Amino acid sequence: MKLKHLLALAGLLIGTGSLQAQTNLLSGWDGGTNTNSPSEFGWTSSANRTLQKRNNGGGIRMMTTYSGYKLENGTAYTYSEGSEPSSVIFWVRYNTSGESFTYTFQGLEAGHIYKFSGLLGWHNNSNTPTMTVEVKGTNSIAKTSKTISAKQTLYAANMGFTVPADETATDFQLIFTCNQTGDCMEAISALSLVEDFDAYLPTLQGKLDEANAIKEAKMDATVAANLTTAISDAQGVIDGSDHTLATINAVLIPLTSAIDAANASIEAYARLKVVMDNAIGDFSAVNNNYEAGSVSDIDAAIAAVRAATKAEAMKTLGTEAAPADWTKVIANPGFEEYETLVRDTKGGHQNNPAGWSNSKTWSDDAWNYAVKSTDNATEGSSSFKVRFNWAADTYTLSQTVTALPRGKYKMTVDVKNYNANGSKCNAKLSINDFETESTTITGATTLEKVFTLSEQSAININLTAIYSLGNGSSEGILYWDNVTLTHYGEEAIEAAELAEAKEQLQAKLTAANGALATAENAGNAAFQIPASAVAAFQTAIATAQAIYNESTDKAAVTAAIAPLEEAISTYQATEINAPTDGQLFNIILKATEKGWEHDNKAMTYLAGARENQGGYNIQYKEEANANLAQAFTFTKVSGNNYKLSQIDADGNVRYMTTGKVYGGNDIQIRTSTNADDAMLVTVIPTALEGVWNLLNVAANQYIGSQDAGVYTVDRNKNFKIVKAQKPSIAINTTAAGWGTVILPFAFDELPAGVKAYTCAAVEYATLTLEEATAPLEANKPYIIEGAWEATLEGDAQGTALTYTVGLLTGTYTEMKAINGTYIMQKHDTVGFYQVDTENAQPKVPANRAYLAAPSAGVKAFVLGEDTALAIQSVFDGLVKGEAYDLAGRKVSHFQKGGAYIVNGKKVIVNK
Repeated sequence: MKLKHLLALAGLLIGTGSLQAQTNLLSGWDGGTNTNSPSEFGWTSSANRTLQKRNNGGGIRMMTTYSGYKLENGTAYTYSEGSEPSSVIFWVRYNTSGESFTYTFQGLEAGHIYKFSGLLGWHNNSNTPTMTVEVKGTNSIAKTSKTISAKQTLYAANMGFTVPADETATDFQLIFTCNQTGDCMEAISALSLVEDFDAYLPTLQGKLDEANAIKEAKMDATVAANLTTAISDAQGVIDGSDHTLATINAVLIPLTSAIDAANASIEAYARLKVVMDNAIGDFSAVNNNYEAGSVSDIDAAIAAVRAATKAEAMKTLGTEAAPADWTKVIANPGFEEYETLVRDTKGGHQNNPAGWSNSKTWSDDAWNYAVKSTDNATEGSSSFKVRFNWAADTYTLSQTVTALPRGKYKMTVDVKNYNANGSKCNAKLSINDFETESTTITGATTLEKVFTLSEQSAININLTAIYSLGNGSSEGILYWDNVTLTHYGEEAIEAAELAEAKEQLQAKLTAANGALATAENAGNAAFQIPASAVAAFQTAIATAQAIYNESTDKAAVTAAIAPLEEAISTYQATEINAPTDGQLFNIILKATEKGWEHDNKAMTYLAGARENQGGYNIQYKEEANANLAQAFTFTKVSGNNYKLSQIDADGNVRYMTTGKVYGGNDIQIRTSTNADDAMLVTVIPTALEGVWNLLNVAANQYIGSQDAGVYTVDRNKNFKIVKAQKPSIAINTTAAGWGTVILPFAFDELPAGVKAYTCAAVEYATLTLEEATAPLEANKPYIIEGAWEATLEGDAQGTALTYTVGLLTGTYTEMKAINGTYIMQKHDTVGFYQVDTENAQPKVPANRAYLAAPSAGVKAFVLGEDTALAIQSVFDGLVKGEAYDLAGRKVSHFQKGGAYIVNGKKVIVNK
């Protein structure tokens, strides 16, 4: 039994002398001289059966007049009023499955030991039964069963039990059940439940054995004398015949106290002995007092020996060739010494090795604990065990070692995983800021860390165990052992300091060369870095690189860092070349995500957006095209900060701004015609050729892409900034007299003799044209009639590559003609001829239009010489509608090459 349990038991025994009379806690089970129903003195039936009065003629009742009953040994069993326990028989009849009879009583105490006895019999009816007796409080405390072989024979049912320490009930039940139904009649008699004082005697013997086992160990002389006296007194009680509770208490309590004091003194002396055995310096005074058993202040003695040990160890400085073992400057490196143990209730000591502190204290009833262990020491007689159970957690063991001289050191610690179910823990060793990687421990391993101290300094040692539930089974167990410290001298630190300085310089060189990669964006063009700034930066890098390659002087290497940092700052602060007035640029996404659908698409202003976007928004819609609304003006504000704007469809200058203008936030991208609303955008050259980042200054984040919209988002943030081409549309209808066009801007006035038409319908296989009046609208396809040769320019307002109005579709890019549509061509005459991709694959040029006419069987719509608002149709030879030749005669068939009047229109048949 654990110490904590014994102390609790001893406490319960004090003051319970009234129980020594062995009073039967069930003495009222038969009601005494009461002749009323058993229900009136504590009995109940689970089936609410009626309990009859004593000696009633039938049913369930107490009986004092009976005959024929005997004990197992054949002795007759007769009534004896007032005996202890009484020989009254309680007859019960079980009629239903699960039925029980219960007697309620009081008096059980948590932690106490009791013995129950009673007689059980079978009166008649049913088959051979088995009866069960159960003692129950908050939960079931004890249970026993008895098979009744012969009728009217009373069998003894006895059991001993200890009431659980956590039992809180005040009322208890004695419950009788039977495995038979069908009117089985049973007998219960002579019930007794008393405290078993003789059961406490083994506890006293166990404490005596524990005391005898430690009485020869090294401890304080006074403590040893008290232990000897307590042992003698306890042995006297055991050897005697007076085993009452009072006599046991009288020796158990002082014996327990003497053992506790002895264990504490033994632990303290053991800690001192470990330190003395490991000490290097002069500790004769402490040793003499130790041998004499007269060390009263153990901790002071340990501190004195450790100080002497540490001072002696530090007299020897190591070198790379002959390193010095400095392990003994660490307190308790092998975990042999332990502070006073505190016992818990779940199977482990919660304690610390002397000289170390821990990161937490687990509660007394927790399954997690830290404990001195001897079963898995990797070397020597002990190790330090950390146990995690059913909870992810971290435990750190720490120690500070003061005043270590400068030099190079190596620390190691043995660590071992021990769990039969395969659960694993991670572990790491930390010394100040020097830390090993967190390592998964599967067996035994050694963690090692080399570190340097550039000046005399203290070190903080941390041994950290990390458990993550679910990496094996329910628990993780680690054992720490054998912390070592080795000193390698100052020569090593000088090399280490030079290496550290070069490492720092190399980091700056890496940063500088990474920044210099933007030299691919150097030159005289807009947004490039001036060549002079690049040259100066290259010189600074070359100077620092030479020092890194050649110098063995730490001071010179360190001194090269600051000028290089300054050169980096100067270079990064260089003003890039600003664009000249009037220059326009496309901003093209150069995505970093592979396969990003909006890659290579340019920012495009889109009219008609929500009011809280300024009526316009900006999207990655199409690749760069001179006809689309993609041209931005960059207006310099200061340094590399610009305002971005564009001429919108209404001729207004429209600025890129943040959502703050419309009550949103600085991350949103919106538009506004108010120059004061314009957001600042910093243009930053990157390490990729021809690629820039655009920083939203207000949000201090980069503009990028997460979908088709333009956002402030640190994703897909690389852009190409290229000169935008102003749309230039060539018009040439001089030879044919007919043409098509779509313009990305409005055109004010047509030349004399030139007409423009839209086409919205087909009537009787003839296109119906409607003449358009100037100005021509942007993004609307037209048919042009008349001689017109010109090159038109304007501010592009297109937002899509094709626009369809009526039956005409205009395109801003050259495209393959679609099968079944009509494109303008000249065969014998100019007209819209149907596309047959099986025979040819014609193309529609950029800024031109094609026709999608819903007229079955029409192969072409030719342009007649004497028609102004209609285009003649060419049929496939089949007359459709009223048809006449030029002489006015009605015809039913066409001849190839003939001219006819069809539905009032002149047509020419060429098929």
